[in-house]
Formats: sequence, structure tokens, C-alpha cells
Amino acid sequence: MEVHNLYQICQKSASYETGITIYPLNSKIPPKYIGYRELFERAALDASKIEAIPGIKADSIVLLHFNQHEDSIRWFWAFVAAGYVPAISPPFTNNVNQRKKHLSHLSELLENPIVLTTEALIPEFLDQDTLQIHAVEYLGQIPNGVESSGPSSATSSSRVLNLSLQHPTLTSSATSNTASKTFKNPPAGNSKAPEDLAVLMLTSGSSGNAKAVCLRHGQLVHVLNGKIALLETKEKDIFLNWIGLDHVANLIEIHLHAMLLGAEQVHVAASDVLVDPLLFLRLIHEHRVSYTFAPGFFLSTLMRALGQEQSIKLDLSCFKAFITGAEAIRTKPCVSLTEILQGHGTSDNFIRPGVGMTEIGAGAIYSKICPEYEKGKGLEYVANGTCTPAIEMRIHSLNDNKPLKNGEIGELQLHGPAVFTEYYNNKKATDEAFTEDGWFRTGDTAFIDADGQLNITGRAKETIIINGINYLPIDLETAIEEASIPGVTPSYTVAFAYRPESSNTEVACIVYLPQTEEQGSDTRTNIHDAIANVCVNVCGVRPHEVFPVDKEILPKSSLGKISRVKVQTAYKTGALAHFQMTNTESVRNYRLSQRKPPTCDTEKLLFDLFISQHNVPAESIGITDHLFAYGLDSIALVKFTTQLQSEFSLSIPMSLLLLNPTIETMARALENLQQPQTYSPVVPLQTNGTKTPLWLIHPGTGDVLVFLNLAKYFSDRPVYALRARGFSAGETPFSSIEEAVNIYHNAIKQIQPEGPYAIAAYSFGSILAFELAKIFEADGQTVPFLGVINLPPHIAHRMRELDFIGVLLHLSYFIGLMKEAHADSVSGMLRSYTHDLVLDYVMQLSPPERMHELGLDKKKLGSWAEAAFALQSLGKAFQPSGKVGCMDVFVAGPWKGGFEIESRGEWRGKWLEPWSEFARSEVRFHDVEGEHYTMMDKEHVHGFQKKLKAALAGRGI
Repeated sequence: MEVHNLYQICQKSASYETGITIYPLNSKIPPKYIGYRELFERAALDASKIEAIPGIKADSIVLLHFNQHEDSIRWFWAFVAAGYVPAISPPFTNNVNQRKKHLSHLSELLENPIVLTTEALIPEFLDQDTLQIHAVEYLGQIPNGVESSGPSSATSSSRVLNLSLQHPTLTSSATSNTASKTFKNPPAGNSKAPEDLAVLMLTSGSSGNAKAVCLRHGQLVHVLNGKIALLETKEKDIFLNWIGLDHVANLIEIHLHAMLLGAEQVHVAASDVLVDPLLFLRLIHEHRVSYTFAPGFFLSTLMRALGQEQSIKLDLSCFKAFITGAEAIRTKPCVSLTEILQGHGTSDNFIRPGVGMTEIGAGAIYSKICPEYEKGKGLEYVANGTCTPAIEMRIHSLNDNKPLKNGEIGELQLHGPAVFTEYYNNKKATDEAFTEDGWFRTGDTAFIDADGQLNITGRAKETIIINGINYLPIDLETAIEEASIPGVTPSYTVAFAYRPESSNTEVACIVYLPQTEEQGSDTRTNIHDAIANVCVNVCGVRPHEVFPVDKEILPKSSLGKISRVKVQTAYKTGALAHFQMTNTESVRNYRLSQRKPPTCDTEKLLFDLFISQHNVPAESIGITDHLFAYGLDSIALVKFTTQLQSEFSLSIPMSLLLLNPTIETMARALENLQQPQTYSPVVPLQTNGTKTPLWLIHPGTGDVLVFLNLAKYFSDRPVYALRARGFSAGETPFSSIEEAVNIYHNAIKQIQPEGPYAIAAYSFGSILAFELAKIFEADGQTVPFLGVINLPPHIAHRMRELDFIGVLLHLSYFIGLMKEAHADSVSGMLRSYTHDLVLDYVMQLSPPERMHELGLDKKKLGSWAEAAFALQSLGKAFQPSGKVGCMDVFVAGPWKGGFEIESRGEWRGKWLEPWSEFARSEVRFHDVEGEHYTMMDKEHVHGFQKKLKAALAGRGI
């Protein structure tokens, strides 16, 4: 039977011996069952009751407000059969003022609609008089032409759905003869044309008042046929739902989808699943479910529940498709959940991320290759797949709406028969939703990769822009969720942007729901610091605010989503000021009682200099705190060193501060500065965390300043850097690569005696890392991660071409004294000058403020260049040999000097891919942002650290 409207979908389903299992809310009694035949017959019978509603007209909008699946399903089909347009109401907020505003808005938007609900839910409408409210219990008792003033004293026993509901394994005699039943006068719903309005779905109204999305009969038929074609669902599939019918994830993704196929479907209350997440899996096991939906956050919820009950035994071999979406989804929980549930019989790629919106009838873009695809690509977030036949997608720029190439991030725009045409009674919103050529503007930022897979990167309006770099709130929220911070309620954390009046950039604010009503000052402080560390880990800076709020501030939608925009607005308008001020005072008082203040003049001087330079509240830091956690990056470290040199009238090596990153240890080191300094290659950049330490080896400049920005993103593992010898007074450069590698090997072993070892090296340091990994493996240790950052294996010819002038110029543009293009243009001319004249030239060209920031003068710059030249000269005879167990190569823009390569493709293929000859397993390549000398600048380090973390996770460490 070919269908053209919703009524015909219900009619077609009646030809199948299948139906719907419905679990009552919070009930221990068995589930109820209604066959599709009986649902079809009941809809026609109920349609006759609807005509008795006072004031109902052919064009009336009917708002359905129910809290149980059986009521929602029954009366939805009754109004479809009767030919009216149902608008399905989501649960109301507990905030009375917001609810009043919402009800008033609905009355205006839907033009004084008829409201159908149950007697028990009428009080939720707050006695307002702008809506015509009727209880289903009394529909048959209202004579035509009589106005209803509300429920009478009649019994409400008729509220029970009297449809001979029973367990699905039984056969209903009440429906056995209705398969071919027809009605003398077919209901009005049968005559609806494809272009007619079928249902109104209310958006969450996250940015203001809710909008009503117009879904038409033909659109819904195209949507459903598109799903069936791409996902290959069949009549024999069994569908599971726990979302309210007010959301398209239930109405279209599950309910209508199953009915069009004639497939069984099972409905359970959302509250029951959220209280007991393993009920979700038990229902799949018991009902042999093959197809279901859950929002992205539920993956982590399931992981936590499975971790607490590891002995559960399930047969999930029936489970084919777990549709998920509603937000950006990280690869890690998808991989973990897949691995766990494979132990219960699921297939490899049963998780199906996608893109679904009310405006496109739930999902219309799906991935069928998750997480296999993401693991192979080393992706941090899952790809969102490809389009169904009912839709097409494109990526256009946000500013001028120009088409973008694959890999370029812009706005996701959609077109096709699955896309809606308008918002009800809201021309302004409709006009804003479409481009001039008729494509729907989703508001999502995304890119399409080389394989044609869509990758959502965020919401255009929800990004947090800190110092010109975009961060996604979901990154912060997910990282906090995964940190499992004691005292923080899972899935109730919100991150959003705020711009203080005195700031030239946005900052991140984070609110969370505490697990207990009463929080001690110590608990508040511990949570604040833990969340702040996660924030530093994700975006390199501490959050502006972290504080707890009450649950009513964080209401969830039917999909379990919290509106960031509403929380952000509440913060901006001062509605959260009480929570913020209470927490600030509590945390401040606790810090004052616990911190260790300066105890001597040197500590006091260092303390005052640091807090003035970084604008850190004095009470928030003690002399034993690690200063890198408070923003001591490479530039700030140089400035701090310069200030100290002025205060102490001493030449203070930067290595002294790197090796002594607390005020207490720094003070002792300064007091002992006159004593001979012993060279130590290890610089502890971050000492917290329980994961395998990460060892970073310096580039050809010999210093480790380049890693300071990177280290801030790690809070779950210690990060150590190795600096070369010969860059501080009294130190002699290494005489050979073998000497350097042996010294580094011994230094690492002193701190981390046993493997596994994780090593990464930037540029020239990569050859040292390669040799170091071979030594560890020869010792019988494992090196599961060896990161080579943009350096070819064969560099001897390049090192032989380098002279002092070349090294000086490279160093100059590496530390920001001149542009790379200028250095390249003058290198030939400068080689006719003496070293002293070239230094004069560089000094004349260098911005004085930059020289001051770096604490450099002509002598120091020359010494640095000489030490770097001596270090890189060690590579003149280097020829790689032997193999290591594994290797990850990070590919940035080509190192142009001496290689004469313009494109990344040629750089990777001709020069970097030969590393494959020196590993016993397949080398993994990772494309990163930026050029050779800029990939770890502030502009690119955020993207780099994400790729680095994903690569580490891909190696299991």
C-alpha cells in the first residue's frame, strides 16, 4: 500500500499482526499491548468524540499535553484521523514565572488553541484563562454547543485506555477481525494531501520563546522512506523508545518509522531509564530490540552503569542500530561502549551517530561505520555520516555564504523533501532560517571530509572565543563529565561564554549541580580546582567562574539537554549572582585557611611580582603551587625572568625558573645562584595526573619554551620536557647524538624507571627521540607512543647545508624577531657579511619590545644561535637505521628550508612517509594546523593538543 499522509501510515500498519508494547510510568505491573489494527480502529472511533469539543473548527490547532506514552499515542492518532493538526506539548518547566510566560506565548503563537490533557495535569496550566483546556476523561460527556467550564463531578474511570491491552506474546481476539475493516465514511485524515500541514512540533526555545515547526504529510513520508533506504530497516526489526512523543526522536525516528514498516515497537518512561540506565539494555535483551535512539550523553551514562554492575549477563546479538546525536559525540565513549557490548554479542558498528533536527524530521544524516572510521582516522569526535535520499547537504561560509571546499569549516545547510518549509505563525524566524536560494541554515558549524562524511564541530552561536581561538562548550562539558569529579552530578554541567567589561576577550564560565544540598568549603574548593584543571586541559586557560547552582536552574529537555543560552542569559542578567557570591566567599575563606604564604623576603618579592604580572588574587595562590598552572607561558616566563634580573641585578638563566616552577623552590634556587649550577635536562612542565608521563624533546633551538603552551592542556598525566646542554652559562654542547641520547635516557629512568614510555619530539628532536626509543626497546621496555613532529627521517643533507647564518635566521623567525618570508629573501645577501654584522642586522630589524620580552641583547642572541648551531650540526652525519615498534607522525606545513617543497601532500609523501621504513607496525599520520614553525603557536596549539591526545589514546596510553 502506497501512503501519502499520516492517516494512511496508520491504516497500512493495521494490515500487520504487530503493534506497540507500553510500559506504565513507575509501575511494577506488566506492560500493556495494543495492536496496530486496534490502534487504527480506536483512532477512528475517538475521532467522532473530538467533534463534540466546544468551539473546535476545521482549522483549529490542538495542543496535546500528556505525560504517559499511551495517552500521547492514542490521542495523537485520534486527531490525525479527525483531520486536525496536533501540536505536541513538551513537559513544562518547574519555574512558575517561566511557565506562565511559555503558556502565554503558546496561546498567542497557536492562536488560542484547543488544549487536550488529563484531569490530573490540568493544574499544570496554573489556572490561566488564555487557553481552552479540556480533559480527555470528559470528551464523551460534553454535548454539542455547550461550553465547558472544566471537569464535572463525573467519574474519571473512563480515562483508562480500554483496548484489551495485553502482553505482546498473546493474541488479541478483540482485533482479530479488523484487518480489512473499512468505515462507511472514512475519517477526514484520509483525504489529507502531501502538502497539507500534519503536525506542529515545538522547539525547546533555548534562545527565547519556542517556535512551532510545521511538518507536512508529504515531508514526513519522504523522511521515513529516506531512513528506511539508508538504514535498511525491515518489518522484522523491533524498535525501542524512551523519549516523549513531544520529540521527533520518538514521534518520527521510532514511532512512525516502525508503523510504516509494520514493525514492533516498545515504549518505556524516560524517568525509569534515567534512574536505572541498565533497564535500557535489559529491554533490548528481553524484547530482542534491533533499533533504538538515545542522545549522546546517554553513552557515558551507560558506561558508568556498566562499570558499577559488571556481572550483568545479556544477549544483545539482536541489537543492530543505536541511533544517537543531539550534540557532538566524542569517539572515546563510542569505542569503549562498543568494546563492552561486543562482549554481549553486538556487531562492530552498531552505534549510529547522525544529525537530526525537528525541522528535518529527526535524523536525515547517519553514520554506519562508527567507531571503526574514527579509530582509523584518529578522530576525537565521531563523524556524523552521509545523507538519506530525502536530503542533501552543503557547507557555506558563515560571513558571506560562499561555498567551501571539503575540510573547510562553515555552516551546515540542508535542502530536499525532508526539510520543513516554515515556522508556524512566525515569518521572521522562517525568513532567517533560509538562504536566498532556499537552503535551510542549521546554525551548526561543520565540514565534510575527504570521504564525504559530515563532521559537526559546534553551534555557531555557542562557541567560546578566547584570545581569538574558538572552543566548544561541549569539549569542556564532556571533559568534566569524563573526569568523574566527586561531588559533581553527572550530565548537569554547563559551560558558556561571557565577556567581562574590562576584558578584550571572552572567558569561560562553568556551572554545575552538586550531588548534595549542603557543600562544605573544602568540597567547593576541591570541585572548583578540579574543574579549573579540566578547563586548562581543554583550552589552556583557567575559567572565569566555577560555581554550583540548584537543579531548577538546569532544567532538561525531553532529550536530556540543558539550554546553554538560558543559563548564559541567567548569568548575564544577575539571576545567578547569589550562587556565585556564596561560592566565591566560601572558596576564598577556605584558601586563606589552607594556603602557605611567603616566609622570607625572596619569596615575598617573587610572590608580589607574579600576582601583579598575572593579575592573580593573592589569596588564591601559595608558595608551593605550580606556577605554570596559573598562566606562566613562554612569553610570561621570559617577562618574569627579565623582571627578576632587574630586581636582583643578576644574570638569571631561564632554565632556573623552568626547573623550579614554585615560588618556594624558585626562591631557594635564586639564593643559591652563586653556586655552580649542575646541568639537568629534565624540565617538569606538569607533575599531576596518573596516566603514563609524556616526555617532550626539544627542537633544534635546544630550549623547551615551545612546549609551555602545550603542557597547559594536560592535567591527567605528568609532562616533562628535555632541554639540550650548552644553553646556560658554563655548559658545553653535546659532542654527539649518542651522548645526548644516553644522557636523556638516564635522566628519564631516574624519574620513570619502568615503561611504558610515551615520547614526542618537535622537529630536530625527532631523531633523538627515535634513537631513544630504540635504546628503551633494547632494554626490554615498551614504547607504545613515539611522536615525530614534522621532521623527515633523512635530514643529513639539510644539516650539512646549515651554517651559523642559517641557524641564526631560523631562530630569529622562530622566536618572532622577523617574518620567515623576509628571512628567506635576505639569507643569500647576509651570507656575504661577517657573523657580527648579521647580528647587527637582526638586532636592527627586531622589534625592541619583543627583544625586551625575551630578555635578549646582541650577545645573548649570538650565544643562543651558536649553541643551536652546535646542536643541529650533530645531524650532519645522521642516517636512520633499525626499527621501532610503532610511530605517529604529525604533519604540518612543509619545512621549506633546504627541501624546496610547497604543498603538504608532497611534503608528506616524499619526505615524511619514508618513516614507514623504520617502524615494525604501520605508521600513523596526523595532519595538524599551521606551518613548521607555527604549529604550536597560541593560534594552533589547541588543535594540535587535540590531535596529540587522540593519538595517545589511540595507542592505549
